[in-house]
Amino acid sequence: MEGLETAQIIALVFPLVLLHISLAVYCIKKIRHEGVANLHAVFWLVLVVGSMVLGPIIFLAVGRRRDVS
Repeated sequence: MEGLETAQIIALVFPLVLLHISLAVYCIKKIRHEGVANLHAVFWLVLVVGSMVLGPIIFLAVGRRRDVS
C-alpha cells in the first residue's frame, strides 16, 4: 500500500469495520433475545466481541438457537 493516501486507506477500510461492528451487534442481539443452543451465553458474548470476524461467524453457524418461533 505504498501509493495510497490516508483518505484512500480509510475509504477502503471503513466498510469492513462497519460490517464487523454490524455483525457483532446483530449476534449480541440474537444472544440476548433468543438465547444460545450450546455452551453459555457469556462465552458466546466474549467470543463474538473478542474475536474479530470469526466469532460472529462461528456463533451463527453453531451457537444460535434454531427453535425460536
